[in-house]
Amino acid sequence: MSVSPRLRQAVRLAAFAGLAGLAFEIAHATTGLGGHGLDDFTNNWLYNGLIAGAAAVCIARALSIRDDRTAWLLIGAALLLNAAGEIYYSAAFGESSNPPTPSLADAFNLAYYPCVYVALVLLARRRLEGLSSSTWLDGASAATATAATVAAVMIEPMVHATHGSAAAIATNLAYPSGDLLLLSIVVAIFGLTGWRPGRAWALLGAGLMIGAVADGIYAYQSATGTYVVGSLLDSLWPASTIAVAFAAWQPLGRERRVKLAGARVMLVPGAFAAVAVGLLVYGGVHH
Repeated sequence: MSVSPRLRQAVRLAAFAGLAGLAFEIAHATTGLGGHGLDDFTNNWLYNGLIAGAAAVCIARALSIRDDRTAWLLIGAALLLNAAGEIYYSAAFGESSNPPTPSLADAFNLAYYPCVYVALVLLARRRLEGLSSSTWLDGASAATATAATVAAVMIEPMVHATHGSAAAIATNLAYPSGDLLLLSIVVAIFGLTGWRPGRAWALLGAGLMIGAVADGIYAYQSATGTYVVGSLLDSLWPASTIAVAFAAWQPLGRERRVKLAGARVMLVPGAFAAVAVGLLVYGGVHH
């Protein structure tokens, strides 16, 4: 990417600082590096700093480079909202393993999903030729099919596993539902590009996948009361944001553009339609 030497050096320093911070957090969680005296620093200051730093890197990319500016501003804003939610969580609940759900932190964190969804569509429009407004309808189809799948698979076991309110259950389910929707878009892009998405999309997909795994594990542990602050699970969220920050600085312009035509156009909406029909059939047999 065409940037000034000073900016390039700053990005490299930010990347080194992020990876070093993440490595220390993982080591502290797995081996107790630094002792319990660093628990507050690692679980709050370092954790929140890594997420906020990833947001700053994405916003810096948007302000410095015109290409895909709006998309990366949205992703940076999404990570900034995520960081705000985590900072509020740290300030309000500290080391509590069972904070109230839902809370203001959830409002900040859940606002992340619509921002990233729009950003992914904008990035896809650059990557894929022929992406029209009908793609937004495909996205709505994917959203409803994903929500139906999550409802069919996850609601009953989570209801049996938790004694919380309906609002708490809905909040816990909102995270994996949002993750599945974002991942479905990424997988669709991968498939439409012949599974050759390029470095930027690969890192973006990896970051979203890591976040989805972390949210799924947390939703289950929160429902069963087994979540522990400062475990290896907590390292997955900053790892997710750092992968997204790395994706921001990968060149998109050199990647091969794919023209949408033929069976590829129908593959994704057809797949989600098949999922919807399958769920209806399953519901008719197993009430």
